[in-house]
Amino acid sequence: MLAKIKRAIKRNVEYFLEEFLPHRRTVPERLYAEALDDSADFATSHMQQASMFFKTPKLWNWLIGKINENKENGLCFEFGVFKGWSINYFSKRLPSEKFYGFDSFIGLQEDWTGWAHGKGSFDVGVICQVSPIM
Repeated sequence: MLAKIKRAIKRNVEYFLEEFLPHRRTVPERLYAEALDDSADFATSHMQQASMFFKTPKLWNWLIGKINENKENGLCFEFGVFKGWSINYFSKRLPSEKFYGFDSFIGLQEDWTGWAHGKGSFDVGVICQVSPIM
């Protein structure tokens, strides 16, 4: 219960700072907000027919529905498997499909300039476990 109260207070404080004291944002926060505004403007202008999802599982389930509508078994590829969450999710729900995942599993080969993700970020140390083909 205490954790819920803390989260609610934090959300309210963040909202207040965002709405009433926007000048107090850090440079990365301001850049993120501007990028978000630009993306929203682009989507409004060029993507009026696009489906939008607030939660990843809703997107994945929508995609599974589209794959099932196709009625043709085929190959499914995932580039950047990371820890295997999505490839396992799909392979369990689409057992008639063949999934192939590609990843170096050693993370970024160089620093991403301007971002917090430096060389080696996303290194999982080992190849992730993927559900066996049924």
